[in-house]
Amino acid sequence: MGGVDTYKNQMAELIEGGIAGTVNLRTRTPFDQPGQLISISGSANYNDLAESVTPEVSGLYSNRFETSIGEFGILANVAYSKVNTRTEGVQLYRMWLAEDVFQDGLTYLPERHILRDNEYDRERTGVALAGQWQDNDRKWLATLQYNRSEYQNAWEEYVLEAAYGADISYSRALDYTVTPGEAIARYDTIPQALLGTNLTFDEDGFLQTGTLVGDNTSWTGNPDPNAGDWTGYFALLDSGEPLFTQCYNWQGCYGQYSTDRGENPVSPLSQRGARFGTRTRSNNNKNVTQDIGFNLKYAPTDRLRFNFDAQWIDASVDNYDIEIAFETYAQQAVDYTGDLPVLTLETPPNMGVTNGYLERPDSYRYQYVMDHIEESTGEEYAFRGDAEYDIDNGWLSSIKVGTRYANRQQDIQNSAYNWQSMGAATWQARGHIYNINRFDPPADFGNYAARRPLPDGSTVDGPPGINFNGYPDTLDRRLWDGGFFGGGLLNGANAFMFFDMDVAQDKEQLAGALGASALGFDIAGAGWDPICSNTGDRIDEVAGTCYTPAELANVEEETYAGYAQLNFGGSEAQLFGVPFSGNIGVRYVHTINSSSGGIDLPQLGNDLFQDLDLSGTIEPDERAVDNVICVPNPPREVTGPDGEPTGEVLPPEIPFSNGCYLSEDDIRFSLGGSSLTTAEAKHDHWLPSANIKFDLTDEFILRFAASRAMSRPDFGQLRNYASIGVSLPSNEGDPSYITDENGEIIGIDPIYTASGQNPYLEPVTADQFDVSFEWYFSDVGSFTLAGFYKKFHDYIQTDRYNREVTVNGITRTVDTRGPINGDGASIKGFEVAYQTFFDFLPTPLDGFGVQANYSYIDNSGIQNTQPAATAGEGTEQFSGGTYETGALEGLSEHAYNLVGLYEKGPFAARLAYNWRSEYLVTVVDCCVAYPVWNDDQGLLDGSLRYRLNDNFELSLSAQNLLNTKTKTRQQVTDLSEGALLLPTGYFQNDRRYTLGLRTKF
Repeated sequence: MGGVDTYKNQMAELIEGGIAGTVNLRTRTPFDQPGQLISISGSANYNDLAESVTPEVSGLYSNRFETSIGEFGILANVAYSKVNTRTEGVQLYRMWLAEDVFQDGLTYLPERHILRDNEYDRERTGVALAGQWQDNDRKWLATLQYNRSEYQNAWEEYVLEAAYGADISYSRALDYTVTPGEAIARYDTIPQALLGTNLTFDEDGFLQTGTLVGDNTSWTGNPDPNAGDWTGYFALLDSGEPLFTQCYNWQGCYGQYSTDRGENPVSPLSQRGARFGTRTRSNNNKNVTQDIGFNLKYAPTDRLRFNFDAQWIDASVDNYDIEIAFETYAQQAVDYTGDLPVLTLETPPNMGVTNGYLERPDSYRYQYVMDHIEESTGEEYAFRGDAEYDIDNGWLSSIKVGTRYANRQQDIQNSAYNWQSMGAATWQARGHIYNINRFDPPADFGNYAARRPLPDGSTVDGPPGINFNGYPDTLDRRLWDGGFFGGGLLNGANAFMFFDMDVAQDKEQLAGALGASALGFDIAGAGWDPICSNTGDRIDEVAGTCYTPAELANVEEETYAGYAQLNFGGSEAQLFGVPFSGNIGVRYVHTINSSSGGIDLPQLGNDLFQDLDLSGTIEPDERAVDNVICVPNPPREVTGPDGEPTGEVLPPEIPFSNGCYLSEDDIRFSLGGSSLTTAEAKHDHWLPSANIKFDLTDEFILRFAASRAMSRPDFGQLRNYASIGVSLPSNEGDPSYITDENGEIIGIDPIYTASGQNPYLEPVTADQFDVSFEWYFSDVGSFTLAGFYKKFHDYIQTDRYNREVTVNGITRTVDTRGPINGDGASIKGFEVAYQTFFDFLPTPLDGFGVQANYSYIDNSGIQNTQPAATAGEGTEQFSGGTYETGALEGLSEHAYNLVGLYEKGPFAARLAYNWRSEYLVTVVDCCVAYPVWNDDQGLLDGSLRYRLNDNFELSLSAQNLLNTKTKTRQQVTDLSEGALLLPTGYFQNDRRYTLGLRTKF
């Protein structure tokens, strides 16, 4: 870098975009040096969690030459760095609420307990070239620069996920609460304590300790491969014996159903393990950015100056993200009484194995695969012209005017996250394939259509066989480091089965190992259809691409700007005898945003449709009202504690399949496909600004600043894309079922949810005011005090709102998560700073110094309980289903920095402690749906430098010396109800040490 210019307040001449301030990074040019410069530096990084040493090297050559036509300069700089880091994390998933179920009053239980081990690898290569020319009269100066940066970012993650019960809060309001009646009706999805133990809770109702297991009567698979049932071959041990007992089937081992459970004691045979899984995830990302800039300065007279800029930027991103999940069952004991959450895993009740259970491959099955790819490019052209004329009439300094035009656009090829279940294949006689161990298939494996439910409700079963054929070459048995997060957070098991990371990272090999087509599935939607397969759930991919129509988009932004600025200050510029200087001006900006893309429409599952010609394939054009399956649900056969039928038969909880209750309009709305549109929005902004400085004395300065600043949305937020999903009920008592006055089910009110972006977003503007007092009491000492106030308009936050979507003339309300504009945001506060060297002390103590600053911010968040803004085409945005936070994202109320310095002769040292109070991370978290806060935290960094001579310098730096852990909490009640915060995440990063050597000639 050649230098950094920092502006706390906006000026008319500055390119719009900074609200908190503007930072101008000036890249180095040949004329920044008086002559030839050769600089080479190298360093080694050590990260203690990753336990790796990685290099950083850079070299620079610069020189300038006098010729008969002027002076020329050249500069070349190359840099390479590689960093390996590791992050360890524990997360508690969304809290779900239960009233008078586990104890009197309201209780909170996290739906999952997750351990994450993430290894991150970043490799960066950079090139910077520059050339300059200046004529002999010093009237012309031309600069041409080229910069290229390439990042290879990759991370690998291994996850352990303990799920106490089903995510019964999915697609429901944040305050959805399970009641005793619902707990009895849905006991198969409600977590429970192991018989003979109790769950304990703190005064807030948050779970503290307990040994959690699952309940029965949800269908898991047939544990008896010899029963002649086409659902066999699921969860078999290598010996061919079942992994679990009959208690893991529909009837369980109660002898009674949910309607009678309250009157019958719970048998030990009725309990089973809660869901437990391992996840293998890999993300590989490549970013390349190229930048060519040309600047020409011309000064025809001593008073008149012109400046011209042209710039071209080209950028691309290639990303591949894949996750593969295994699943089994485990008895899970939790302890949340300490500073960190503790999980203990044990073999669950009613299982067919004991020793080494969680490290045995045959204990697991495949659960799901999720892949994602992106291949997007972006480009920007920008041109700028400025003219400045010196007036110098005693108090006026100069007048400056200018214009700027910029056009930037992105061509987006960005797939949705292609999550597809493989565990559900057990319904489709594919269970033996999605076991990790391999068995011969049933004799009539290929004739899937014959086993589809027929209109009269009958099915055709095929006889199974039983031959174990070994394991695939895709498994990785991993030891979970006992020192994870300092140790003691995981007990009872330390080895688990994961999918092999190398196979996951090879798209073609993975598709051959797990893709539905490669496995011979003959029905669309059964199993996993990889992105780029153009089959099954990916049948809508545009020919020649890996993307559906809605996953292809173009976003373009044109800006036109002009400004005028009057600079004042001179020998006669005084007010009451106090000299002053500053500027006043206005900038006008016209913005045109255009975004083409579309909406991925909701798609009902294949199980709701009947293949009329029994070909075994449901094609997209066969998804219609005419072939929706409407059949009676089978009666429930009661079994006794021994697992044997009692002869008693009860009617089904839900009389008919969901196809009988869905309306024709909801079916037509949810047939899949894409709806393509182009959105355009225009914005005009006037941005006035004023800055004035009073030189009270040689030591004291007073400054005032006022401006309206503007910040555009992140370009990715303007994408015209949304992905809509549909959720149907499955349990008796689900409020999505529509009932008559007698409680009989007569229909379904599906829940439509979506996540996406917003092409109609307005830029954020802020009216801001600053006043500061500065005291420079020595050459190396200063004290400053500043106050500020900012009132935001159209502030952007990620939130939830109701969006009306029309498909085929049918309009439905969709609960959408995405960026919106909102009002009510503001911040005010003050900051104080002090710095000095103690040069009055005797040598060598006179090299000590200190820097200290403190800031206080009082901020108000968006008022998100009322309709926010119009998203275009008359669509109103509502923030339904969100909690008030009273704060803006990323801002702490208190923050301070304390730096100790020592500089004397060839030696320099620095020790810096930075602390901030809690702050809001997001209003609506992607996964827990609640607002998430980051707890207060402090970081300690240090550095040492020693100059060996005029050409060589050694350095040693350290980051995160205190091994600071990050703790996040989820806000589970509204601000008006106290904004109760409960744990959601704990993360630990590396300490990093860097040893470097720099030489300069």
